[in-house]
Amino acid sequence: MDTSFTPAEIKKIVASSTYIDSFIEAESVRSGVPKEQLMKQVREYLEEMGMDKKMHVIRWMGIVFLKISFMMKIGIFVNETAILKLKEQMGKNPILFLPTHRSYADFCVLTYLCYHYDIELPAVAAGMDFYSMAVVGQRMRETGAFYMRRTIVGAPLYASTLKQYVRTLVAKYHAPLEFFIEGTRSRSNKSLPPKYGMLSMSLTAYFAGEVSDITIVPVNFSYDRIMEQTLFAYEHIGVPKPKESTGGLLKALRSLNDHFGSARGRSRGRQLVIVTAGYTVLVLSEQTDCSVNTESD
Repeated sequence: MDTSFTPAEIKKIVASSTYIDSFIEAESVRSGVPKEQLMKQVREYLEEMGMDKKMHVIRWMGIVFLKISFMMKIGIFVNETAILKLKEQMGKNPILFLPTHRSYADFCVLTYLCYHYDIELPAVAAGMDFYSMAVVGQRMRETGAFYMRRTIVGAPLYASTLKQYVRTLVAKYHAPLEFFIEGTRSRSNKSLPPKYGMLSMSLTAYFAGEVSDITIVPVNFSYDRIMEQTLFAYEHIGVPKPKESTGGLLKALRSLNDHFGSARGRSRGRQLVIVTAGYTVLVLSEQTDCSVNTESD
């Protein structure tokens, strides 16, 4: 991309976009709410969902992640060749990371791998569960997370703001966009059916001609053991999922050494991260057209 914009500038671009202006105009006529009030609501939504990026926080979070990994004696294995090949393509067109979702650790691992291989840290879609967590919610935002509600049904103004924000991130932000295509963690360690909402929002910039192409990068996380294995076992027998909280996180971290770090000198948990070199939307479209023509013949 020729020009890169900061997270704060991205929010301003969204608020002043023709799409939001047109939607507010129509919504004001439909609901009778003044346009100024609707625009104020849009800005509040953007403050709620908008990401940030502070390098000193990113560095400290990287140190914390490494310390926890050493404590748990976790080995992380990646297909480095594909990552280096992907790195060569960076900057040519927007990148979408589409990882599988097995554990909350997925958030940290892919961001850390980008940091380790000197790849721009992605903007990561995160649920509102983390938004209200004291300290953690803000630190996640400062390392690239943006927040979105679980459902946008019945909230047309919020839905339009989110769609335009994601579209603008793809078209204007200089870093990759990351979201979990399954929508939630798999409790069975098997892949879940994909949810296409975020993918549809992300591809809008391509179909609107704002970018010439988009590279889609599937990422697979495989664990020997996951941190939430006991929690998932309780959920399978009907125990409700506990609400995410900073206190619960600290309690979990204190117990990690007991469950993962009791074997000296050897890894108690291995994680395999398979990153593909990526597939461009343009090439995928051409392949689809070819297969359709072949079938029709």
